[in-house]
Amino acid sequence: MRQTPRSLLPAEPQLSTVVFRYIPPPGRPHAEEDADRLNDAIRARFYASGEAMVAATTLDGRRHLKLTLLNPRTTAAQIASIITAARDHGDHLAAASTPLTTGGRH
Repeated sequence: MRQTPRSLLPAEPQLSTVVFRYIPPPGRPHAEEDADRLNDAIRARFYASGEAMVAATTLDGRRHLKLTLLNPRTTAAQIASIITAARDHGDHLAAASTPLTTGGRH
């Protein structure tokens, strides 16, 4: 617990973040750039549908999806459900497209 004049911080601030990356299914040739674009497309699909608020981030030069958990009641099952939905969206997007070409992010 920390206290300053006229304020009290009863607990250290914490932020929970889950970072993950969609990888296309085995047997589908893909470049890392294709997977990057699929991850951005998955994020856009979540945003458009309102199904979940999923952000994106770049780690080691590759695009990843990111959940920032602000609700302390969020369960492991809910997180798993979003990751499963991301995989399902990614599989659908990967199956619907020919190998993606390199280019700018969406």
